[in-house]
Amino acid sequence: MKMLNMQLLRDLRSQWSRYLASALLILLGVVVSTGMAAGNGAALTTAKNAQDTGNVEDGYLELTAELTDNQLTLLRNKGLTVERAKFTDVPAADNSTVRVYENRSTINRINLESGTLPTANDEIALEQTYARAHNLKVGDMLNLDGTKFTITGIGSTPDYATVVARATDTAADPDEFGTAFTAASTVESLAKQGNTLTTTYVYLLGNSGMEASDIVSEISNALKDGTGTARVSSYLEQDDNPRIVTVIDDQTVTVQTAYLAGFVALVLIAYVLSVLTADNIRRQSPVIGTFYALGITRRELVVHYMLLPVILAAVCAIIGTVGGFLTAPAMQNATTYYSIPALSSVASPDVIAYGVLTPLVTVTLVSFLVLRSRLAKEPLQLLHRDTGQRPPSRATLESLPFAFSFRLRSFMRAWTTYVLMLLGVVLSLLLMVFSFGMHDSVVSYADDVREDIGFEAVYVFLGTPPTAPDDAETATLRSANLVGAEGAGASLSVIGIDKGTQYFDVDLSGTDETHVLISKAVSLRYGYEVGDKFTLDPTDTDNREVVVAGIVDYPQMAVFGEHEDVNTLLGLDRGSSNAIVTGTVNDNLDNQAQSVIRRSDMITSVDTFTQAMRPTILVLFIASIGLFIIVMFLLMRMVVDREQYSISLMKALGYDEAEVGHLYLGNYVLLVLLSLAVGLPLSIAIMKPTWQYMISSLATAFPFTTSSRSIILIVVIVLATYGVVRFLSGRHLRGVDVTEILKDRE
Repeated sequence: MKMLNMQLLRDLRSQWSRYLASALLILLGVVVSTGMAAGNGAALTTAKNAQDTGNVEDGYLELTAELTDNQLTLLRNKGLTVERAKFTDVPAADNSTVRVYENRSTINRINLESGTLPTANDEIALEQTYARAHNLKVGDMLNLDGTKFTITGIGSTPDYATVVARATDTAADPDEFGTAFTAASTVESLAKQGNTLTTTYVYLLGNSGMEASDIVSEISNALKDGTGTARVSSYLEQDDNPRIVTVIDDQTVTVQTAYLAGFVALVLIAYVLSVLTADNIRRQSPVIGTFYALGITRRELVVHYMLLPVILAAVCAIIGTVGGFLTAPAMQNATTYYSIPALSSVASPDVIAYGVLTPLVTVTLVSFLVLRSRLAKEPLQLLHRDTGQRPPSRATLESLPFAFSFRLRSFMRAWTTYVLMLLGVVLSLLLMVFSFGMHDSVVSYADDVREDIGFEAVYVFLGTPPTAPDDAETATLRSANLVGAEGAGASLSVIGIDKGTQYFDVDLSGTDETHVLISKAVSLRYGYEVGDKFTLDPTDTDNREVVVAGIVDYPQMAVFGEHEDVNTLLGLDRGSSNAIVTGTVNDNLDNQAQSVIRRSDMITSVDTFTQAMRPTILVLFIASIGLFIIVMFLLMRMVVDREQYSISLMKALGYDEAEVGHLYLGNYVLLVLLSLAVGLPLSIAIMKPTWQYMISSLATAFPFTTSSRSIILIVVIVLATYGVVRFLSGRHLRGVDVTEILKDRE
């Protein structure tokens, strides 16, 4: 075995650049996949633990008044845990909005990152993303609508992991909105300053056997028989609440994507290494034949030639996994975008097993299968370089120009190498299209928000709205759950507007009490088309089945209908309304409204979401470029190494360097162009449904798009990168000496 060990060291010295490139390829795949899986997996675990320790709600109810003591006792006797959660939205000194809640004791408890809970009326605990965005810390003063508070604690709550004012908001924007917690009496004092006081109750079902609809029925029955004064304005269960579930769904999808993308990349890497191993066997076949003749067994040779790839895979897997853990915090944005506790640890047994075992097992298995096949030859066959390759094509190409026929025969002789390179380039293109498409899709959605939102503000009131100012319109805006749907987007905004509205670009001519318009977001998320039926669960009436009469350009999850028809659909008086739509901001309405939907806030939240996506886009872009360069470099260099004798012969026959390079490397520009022609439309087709799955955690949906500019940039980047690899391979080709033909004669 000493002889084989010496041969191993010689192989490593003579092919160091090939092994270095292979190592970089494995490291790239392992670092990116384990880094994303570890970082987002740690965020997922942290978010779940925060929900458990914080005793996250099973749902919440928004009411028009407080429940009576008898109602609370009745509900609690049924096994429910019910807690009041009053809040008021208060303007801060910088015009941002802080939703001030009364302190919590049982449900949705605050997880403090620093400081203590407030105990005095002039103390307050602040949500951490808002505090970070406004450079606030424990001990600082916070001015809310003229009232000064001392910040005693900073932390997060499980019911506001995604800190948005409305459950249907697309993205969090800590510059504009945050939450805070103080004494109940202080919340009421702030409300008396002209801020709307909202009464909500959160609950835990426990062993009650009840559902949210049962609780709503109990409250509605109490209102009817006069034992209660509260009416349910809206309710939302935990599974349908984007503030709670988005972080879980988002991180779950990201971890799954990281594992899948990493596995696909590692399979490709293993296949590249197998091709390189097979080429190594071809080049060393006379040496291997000699080993056989000296009595070394096939098993020993298989182990010998597997040793370097397996050691390489093992070392790179371990280093890559450690590198993935070190870079994991930078490969996740959950702790900056979502309001969750700090990551305790990014290391997990699952990620360690994946990062170390997947490349090791894949490379070992593929190498074994390739070597077992390639070394199943007699010593004489190996001495004559007969490794079982396909015989040269017998196609008659004499009528074709020499250069063309030469390159065609080269392709037919080494078609597997070309196919492998095609797969590598297409996979790189998939990652590149993904990174560019993520950016373009979000930017396109932001443009849609700017173009499709015709109003400046929608003011929503608990009861009948005040007199609408000039150029304003009254409307009905309620929420209704989509029966059979779960997660973000399951709660739809049902909007009743007058025909001829100036603020919504919709045609209501085909609508009635059972025929409605849906936004493109609803159509994309649930696949509804014109004529399809679905069922809504309004708060104030029984479930209603409706038919899709049309699809409109509106960037959020919404259902539209004529004003009176929507009121009938929701079980309200036909002439009622609860919202005013305006083309300008109205301070008077702002002070009276329960909630306000502002066009500027929607645009800002989308811009914030765009910023949050940038780290992921950058990682994917770098990985795609790295994968493309290394795969192309390895395989083109392998071609030069394999054809050294022929290249030397061509040089001896008088062909200059440019002509030889054109003959042996000229096919690859055609391969890259073919990869672009096939890979770009294929990648876009794959990404369209994949994208909808990836954004399923958002409270909206928008299509995957790639702009013409991005397509051109991808083509330019790929061709420029190919040019660099072609230049490096050309230098290697020029290093083939004309004397090589004298070294390989029997």
